[in-house]
Amino acid sequence: MFPKAVKEKALFDADFKCERCGIPKAECQEGYLHIHHLLAVSCAIKYYPEIAPALVSCLANAMVLCGECHKEMDDLAQTNHRHYAQALLALTG
Repeated sequence: MFPKAVKEKALFDADFKCERCGIPKAECQEGYLHIHHLLAVSCAIKYYPEIAPALVSCLANAMVLCGECHKEMDDLAQTNHRHYAQALLALTG
């Protein structure tokens, strides 16, 4: 759901490393890094439908993660989505 340019910028800004544990892309078990939505697409659509497309595709909503950290962040996102949404709304509003 992120445009290609956003993915590329997120990877570049993160120096091609996981932003949580710091593992470089070359050392990732899967061989690549994930671009994680801090505010999940489903939460954006449910709670902020009028601005969901802008929220879910912006660079501020992107976090570069290895596979393991991505799984952990997905679990955390279920309880933290309101915090992420407030932060994104402050940046985009």
